[in-house]
Amino acid sequence: MNIACLSAALAALVTLAPLSKAAPVAAAQSEATWIAQHRTTGRASLRALELHPAGGAVVALTWGTTVGSTEDVDDIEVRWISEDGDWLWRALPPTLPGMFLDLAVDGAGNVAVATEALGQVWISCLDTTGSLRWTVEAPSVAAGASFRLRALGFAAAGEVLVTGIQDAFNTPPFDGRASVLALDLTTGQTQWRVDRPAIYDAIATIAGGEAFVVYTGFPGLLLDRIGGGGQLVYSAPVPNATRILQGDGIAADGAGRAALSLRSSFYTTGPNVLTFDANGGLAWSNTLQLDFGGTVTFTTSGDVVVCDRAYRRDVWRMDGVGAVLWQRSAPSNVNIYGYGPLAATPSDGVVLASADTLSSQNAGVGLVQAIDAAGTTSWVETLPGLAWDSSRFTSLAVDSRGNVWAGLSRLDGSGQPFEGAAAKIVAGGDPSTAYCAPSVANSTGASGALRAAGSVVAAHDNVTLLMGSLPEGAPVLVLNSRAAGSVPGAGGSQGTLCLGGAIGRYVGVGQVRRANAAGLAWLQLELSNTPTPTGARAVLAGETWNFQAWHRDANPGPTSNFTNAISVLFQ
Repeated sequence: MNIACLSAALAALVTLAPLSKAAPVAAAQSEATWIAQHRTTGRASLRALELHPAGGAVVALTWGTTVGSTEDVDDIEVRWISEDGDWLWRALPPTLPGMFLDLAVDGAGNVAVATEALGQVWISCLDTTGSLRWTVEAPSVAAGASFRLRALGFAAAGEVLVTGIQDAFNTPPFDGRASVLALDLTTGQTQWRVDRPAIYDAIATIAGGEAFVVYTGFPGLLLDRIGGGGQLVYSAPVPNATRILQGDGIAADGAGRAALSLRSSFYTTGPNVLTFDANGGLAWSNTLQLDFGGTVTFTTSGDVVVCDRAYRRDVWRMDGVGAVLWQRSAPSNVNIYGYGPLAATPSDGVVLASADTLSSQNAGVGLVQAIDAAGTTSWVETLPGLAWDSSRFTSLAVDSRGNVWAGLSRLDGSGQPFEGAAAKIVAGGDPSTAYCAPSVANSTGASGALRAAGSVVAAHDNVTLLMGSLPEGAPVLVLNSRAAGSVPGAGGSQGTLCLGGAIGRYVGVGQVRRANAAGLAWLQLELSNTPTPTGARAVLAGETWNFQAWHRDANPGPTSNFTNAISVLFQ
């Protein structure tokens, strides 16, 4: 689109009521580009977050009333959040008042949700639009014991996988079971189930469409790998340990390997970090001080990282034979309680979520830390006032672009959750150079600001534009061009269009943004699908692209304005 046509198009968009003022955006090494918050009249909490295959994440929110010190809830809501923080759909699985347990998303965008009501576990399945397919009970087969969920996921053949423990140790004839069920995706009917004799508790994970379950069987502590059709791939003894405790961790790499991190206790008399190969053989073991348990994950290169859940605040990385490559403690300038969720990054590092309790227990600062493969802290991002205990960071995930998604809850003065939040963090600095700055002041009295966060490498396809100091509620249209320009008053605007030549407009679904109450807006660019007047095309290495945002305003009558412009030389 040429400048004359663009000016006419922008002039036709100017209709707006008076708007309020907002604050500018500040730059950072890593960027929490947005925080989507959810608050109700009852206790609100974000309990789980899982990445969606089409981008964004699916979250489970709960709210209700406090019952003693329990986490009983009245309502459970599932939402799909876009990469720009928008709610794409929402669903309320039909459950009795009860407790949220787990959430899983398959490769097509189907969602499984597990809840507990009146002592029973219920599994609900939502299709790709968020509509309910079915709800069924996960029945117990152990006399005198209810089914307790331990992991939820999807099998390689598409079934919903449910793992749990039925502890009947105190009920003769001691017929507890560690169980794996496969439920048909369309009907919810049980396709197969595996029930292994067990006592005490269990931990489980699902990876690569298979279930991995650790439980006290006969004899001793066992690790089972359950494959397609309920096939028992292996049942491996876990040496030097007799039972599972709260805080123990398990991970699988999707290729059959599993790793365990067990609490230091009299139930574990030897090495407490162990890995098993795809055939169930003990690959290596090591001993770490994990008084309150640890979270464990595999890195992309196959190393194992373990972080301490409480007090010690340590992180270890071990290689393929169990040798410690490095041990790191929490950053010295923060005072965290312990680490919570842990996730691997595409660059062979890890990200960890914790909580900063420097000020006071209930006024802590949520903390996300990235550590690279060599053990160097790449960045630390704080999310002020949104968490004080690492257990309140319910989820952490890294998407295909390398962006970090965190699910967490904010607590009130009594330590009860009252607000759930999801945050997207873009690693890296600002790859852009600003020009035409400052822009002409808008009705807030400030100049609309534009900058970028992400990677300068075109192949990474990871640039987010961040706009600030905008009028609250103002629609925002992002523009691009290969050339700079200067057209004061373009389209009757009070600002200056700083782009020249052919100008592309981001007018696709969800791309026209709206400034929030803080005057902020953002847009995740799809560099492989960049709009131009002659059609979409990919951004290539060596090209320079310019960006600018136009927005409506009321200053004092209906008008419009522009932010500053930026240029990015892609590599």
